[in-house]
Amino acid sequence: LLSGRVDIKVTARSISTLFNMASTSSSTTSTARKGGNVTIEDVALTIPFPKVVKTANLTVNVGYVVYDEASKVARWVIGNLDEKKRPHL
Repeated sequence: LLSGRVDIKVTARSISTLFNMASTSSSTTSTARKGGNVTIEDVALTIPFPKVVKTANLTVNVGYVVYDEASKVARWVIGNLDEKKRPHL
């Protein structure tokens, strides 16, 4: 019987330079330039597991996680991600 542990941390970092380069909206550009907070919404991760995995005991501190034993796939729904949250699985 094999067992293991994986720790996944998700963080947000400033992407204001991407807004300045790609956005044609002056309101979006000015918010990014002024250092306004940008919230990333509807964050979800799909994590496939090898077929040899029998079961998984997964816990998260933000959102929820569901593991489908038939397909061997975990889906972690975080929701909104901002710089104040430090979600980890």
